[in-house]
Amino acid sequence: MSLLIIVTVVAVGLAAIALFGGLLTIVGHAVRLRVEHRRNQLFESLVRRILENLEKPDWDRDLVEVIRRNPALGAELFSEISELVRGESGERVLNLCRRAGIDRWLLRRARSWRTERRRVAVDTLRLFPGEETVAALQRALADPSNEVRLTAALSLAELGAIPPVSTVVQMVLGNTSEQSLLLNRLFDRLAALRPAEVLDVAKGPVSKAFLRPIAIRALGEAGRLELKDAIAGLIEDPEPEVRAAALDAAGDFGDFDAKEHVRRALKDPVQFVRIRAINAARRLDLRELAPEIAALLADANWWVRFRAGEALAAFGVPVPEPERKVIDLVQAGNAARARGAA
Repeated sequence: MSLLIIVTVVAVGLAAIALFGGLLTIVGHAVRLRVEHRRNQLFESLVRRILENLEKPDWDRDLVEVIRRNPALGAELFSEISELVRGESGERVLNLCRRAGIDRWLLRRARSWRTERRRVAVDTLRLFPGEETVAALQRALADPSNEVRLTAALSLAELGAIPPVSTVVQMVLGNTSEQSLLLNRLFDRLAALRPAEVLDVAKGPVSKAFLRPIAIRALGEAGRLELKDAIAGLIEDPEPEVRAAALDAAGDFGDFDAKEHVRRALKDPVQFVRIRAINAARRLDLRELAPEIAALLADANWWVRFRAGEALAAFGVPVPEPERKVIDLVQAGNAARARGAA
């Protein structure tokens, strides 16, 4: 009987705990919704008041004080408004945030023990140019988090205070080989600011292997035409990823002088390099390479055959009619396979 009582008490206790936990969850959710609602109302109110005060000679003290008491909201608000308000008005909003101490708050936040807080801080600090900001961002280049280091480097690039690219590669990336959108954005910015240094990364002496295609892509998308010959030379690089990236960049440049490199790449032993060579020939409208591309209709890889057929169609080479005309262009390989691709 005592065992039955014990089991009953335990069951009732567990049910009570479950009920209490459920109530806590419901109450917590309701509280979060209410807090979020009040926060959104305050955000909208601040935006409206800032826009109304832009035409006044000075900021309302009450507005400054509200932002001072809500620094996280103020930092987010300034980050959004800075995308919309430029010139003299942008400088006035920056002055408002400085008066409210948002820049000081971000500098402290950049030393937080929480990674996400540090990342957001170093991202927003780019909106507050100055010696202290640059110093804080340079310290963040040694942060334990790779994401924080990349964000700090990107902020420094936005401020025009980025260290040499070789230093960035050593400090920011360390031993990592992780690729990310932040890394691509960083190299896009570096390609605009320091193209010669990014070319050194593309060539390999000052970088890790995985960075070379990223650097080449950035230079191609930045349209650094003065570097097109150097990039075209990388189509002959020993690394297939580098060859593929250089072919893409040649297409971005509109580099018709790369024709012979593209011709050789059409016979590359690596299938994805052959595909990129076909794409480059098509983008550059290298119709004289149609015989070499037609030969790829007999390629062992179906995707190569498909891309070759697309390129020939884009060139106006009649693939399906008559089919024999295409097959006659095939200089080597399996004619039946080429017939199927045609």
